[in-house]
Amino acid sequence: MDYDSPFPSMEAEMARALSEDLRVRVLQAGVAGRSAPSVARRFEVGISTAIRWASA
Repeated sequence: MDYDSPFPSMEAEMARALSEDLRVRVLQAGVAGRSAPSVARRFEVGISTAIRWASA
């Protein structure tokens, strides 16, 4: 825990690599008409990630 952090009760989270399979499932959900926020919640990715993958 970083005691100099302004949020000492929050654990640091490192970015994790996301699999190609996850990307495919996120894209399929988007094609099926789900919104980026709902897709992000469903697959536990950032909204910006869902949007970026959809626009690539």
